[in-house]
Amino acid sequence: MKGTYLDQTKRIVRSFNRLSKQNILERITDKIKDDNYHFFQDCFHLKDWIKNDSDLPQIMRDEVENFVERSRFLKHVADIANATKHLQLTKYIRVDKEIDFEILNVTSDNEHKEMLSIKSKNESFGGNSLHINALKDWNRFLGKYKLGMFDFKSKKLKSSRLL
Repeated sequence: MKGTYLDQTKRIVRSFNRLSKQNILERITDKIKDDNYHFFQDCFHLKDWIKNDSDLPQIMRDEVENFVERSRFLKHVADIANATKHLQLTKYIRVDKEIDFEILNVTSDNEHKEMLSIKSKNESFGGNSLHINALKDWNRFLGKYKLGMFDFKSKKLKSSRLL
């Protein structure tokens, strides 16, 4: 396949924009869960796109795996991506083989809503908190090599440098 890591960053942006307002709603649907699965798969697989992009510095390509392993958030993303791809985590488990989505009931201003949450054995992440923290970690890595950053100033994820 042809392309560069930029193609994957664009895919992540599109995935994030699809779910930026979806994770607290009147009802969490299968489509919303699917959009989250896709985001986590896209977010995790940026690692592989960086490793295989021959236009990037070799030191960066060599470092990306260790960076993901040191990131609290990207390790969760990795387990979700692999669990949604294989149904069960049986080989390389970074955080929790039982990591899963759960739907929480929330009430705000006397209005009942549902919130999608990610639950591992030691942590829970509500709404888009894991998504955003994982992208902030990618910002640290991409910023180190001056390859652009995801921009959180707008309500939707954008990046003038990456796009």
